[in-house]
Amino acid sequence: MKVSNKYPFLNPQRLSFLKQITPVYCLVLLLAYGCQNSTPSTTADQAPTAEMPDTVSTVTIQEGGLSQRIIPDEEKQRTPPAEQVADKTSQSKLPKEKEAPIQSNPGVKTPETIEEFEKNNPIKEGGESELINELKQLSSVERTDMLAEKKMAEQAGSKNLAKSFFDKGVENEQAGDQQFLLATRTSLFEAQKLYRTAKEFYKSATDAANASKNTAIKAEAENARTALSNTKQSLNGKQAELKGLPKYENAIEFESIAERHFQQQNYEAARNAFQQAKNLFVDALNEAKAAPPPVKNTPVVKEEVKAAEDNSVTQRKIKIMLDDYANGMETNDLNSLRSKGFITSKEQAGWDQFFKNVKDLTVKIDNEKFDINQNQAQVNFQVKMSYFNKSKGKREDNQFPKQWKLEATNGNWKIVSLN
Repeated sequence: MKVSNKYPFLNPQRLSFLKQITPVYCLVLLLAYGCQNSTPSTTADQAPTAEMPDTVSTVTIQEGGLSQRIIPDEEKQRTPPAEQVADKTSQSKLPKEKEAPIQSNPGVKTPETIEEFEKNNPIKEGGESELINELKQLSSVERTDMLAEKKMAEQAGSKNLAKSFFDKGVENEQAGDQQFLLATRTSLFEAQKLYRTAKEFYKSATDAANASKNTAIKAEAENARTALSNTKQSLNGKQAELKGLPKYENAIEFESIAERHFQQQNYEAARNAFQQAKNLFVDALNEAKAAPPPVKNTPVVKEEVKAAEDNSVTQRKIKIMLDDYANGMETNDLNSLRSKGFITSKEQAGWDQFFKNVKDLTVKIDNEKFDINQNQAQVNFQVKMSYFNKSKGKREDNQFPKQWKLEATNGNWKIVSLN
């Protein structure tokens, strides 16, 4: 190879060396260029396809042959893994979730299972105590309702008349109290279920006791009706001489009233009316048999006796009206109360609202005082009520005085004023 004088440093030895390394150097450059174009860039969305080596070698040309230089770790520039990039990206975009406090919602129906409750009331960090308080409140509400039902069962005489139902209620109540005292999520939820079960048993006990008492009173009314029928049979053939006697006529009227009460299933009032009718028939028969004693001023004595008898009959008739009044109150029968004059048109709206707000109403008439003067009468009495107040969730007792003024037309008494 001919050497130009323009490059004096290229002596024959160096030219020979260059001839040897030129093919190798070109090959290295070619490989380096191909790897650079074929290796994809690493981004946050795409992980690298091949793991990069811990060290990178480069080929350098030195006089006398090829050599290799090792790049130290400090000089390496590697693309971070895609997972790290994605985490940083997501953290920068998503705000930290804000924890919401657990709040009570009394309008929501009590859940049937603890899983349902926990699903609707997830526990957040620091919210365990709030959840316990929420469950305690729900349990207390169930216990209050249960105790109100228990009181009604006791008043109905369920301890004796429906003992099995009442004892089951007590059993579930005591078990509920034990669970309530444990004060855990599971125990408080179990306490609610036990209180609801106890409430149902107490309600069943009340219904059973009332049915038992009603059956007993019905049997008494039927016995009184039978006794009245037997008494009437003993009057066969004597009706003609009894007809016209006040006691006989009143006995027939009381019998009619008793039958009406019996058909309305007001067995207590029917029993009382049957008994009064029977007694009046007996009194009328005895009066017809007895001869009047010979006394002076007979007409005056007869009038006094007749007045006393009439007053007794009037009291019985008014007592029947008082029974009708109490029955109309207990059955919330506004139409009956209004048509019979027991309440005024102004009072009707107030009683209507009262009946809508209470249940299991019982009414008792007490302390009757009569003032009767021929066809006019006045009666003062106390009305005693016991009922369950729906808005307050408890049973209440109340009483108030009443005064009726009445007038009689053809033996029929009618209320003319109320106070």
